[in-house]
Amino acid sequence: MSFLLRALIAGSIVGLTAPLLGTTLVLRRDTFLAEALGHAALTGVALGALVAVAPLPAALVTTTLSALLLVYVRSKGALPRESSLGILLYASLGFAAIALTVARSAGLRISGLLFGSLLTVSTTDVYIIFALGAVTIACALLARRTLMGLSLDAAWAASAGMPTRLVEYLFTLLCAITVAMALPTVGALLVGALMILPPLAALQLKFSYGRTLLAASCLGLLDVLLGMGISYQWDLPSGGTVVLTSVLVLGVVALVQRVSRYPSSHVST
Repeated sequence: MSFLLRALIAGSIVGLTAPLLGTTLVLRRDTFLAEALGHAALTGVALGALVAVAPLPAALVTTTLSALLLVYVRSKGALPRESSLGILLYASLGFAAIALTVARSAGLRISGLLFGSLLTVSTTDVYIIFALGAVTIACALLARRTLMGLSLDAAWAASAGMPTRLVEYLFTLLCAITVAMALPTVGALLVGALMILPPLAALQLKFSYGRTLLAASCLGLLDVLLGMGISYQWDLPSGGTVVLTSVLVLGVVALVQRVSRYPSSHVST
């Protein structure tokens, strides 16, 4: 399997999965969760390099632990949601700064981890990402009704008998898995953009919740394929190229929607 095929397969899975979860993050105004988990993934990769553990499994460990800790702290209600997320964000960033400094002195190259690289995806990564992506998509679709309730009104969802506590843990765990999966292709610093920008574009279309999830995943896949193609053609960092492609697609969708809503009476003949 060539490096380009490996990158395309892994990127496509991430492109489908990240916006699927990111739609709920956008609706809940919890978008910085992806950034905090991205920093936690960096910490795991750096620590894993010091003990000879592959980047993807190491990132999965630290993102999962961080996600579970965050939900536990939030469930206690001692801090506002934004404050608990801020603590995780800055704590993970501090740990990442220290761990990366130590790992870099040991010879770890971090540019691919920060911004993604087509060359960092191994065959083992592809198998792991495929399995995790399939599980993540299946769980997100099965829990979509409760996720919609949490997105619109968490108190109502709980009073309606939905398993909000369980789904809260599950959703945050799925976000942690997705961030770790995206590390080789998009990079830790840019994974949040892939989780947020395609859903923002999909929300411009004013679809129902289910159709918005589908549109966000399709737009995410489009962003990844276009971005990685440009990255390969001009030898650019894949993460940055994918994110800029996402911004461009968002702008095009917003412009088309604005033009389509423009009253026909305003158009000169």
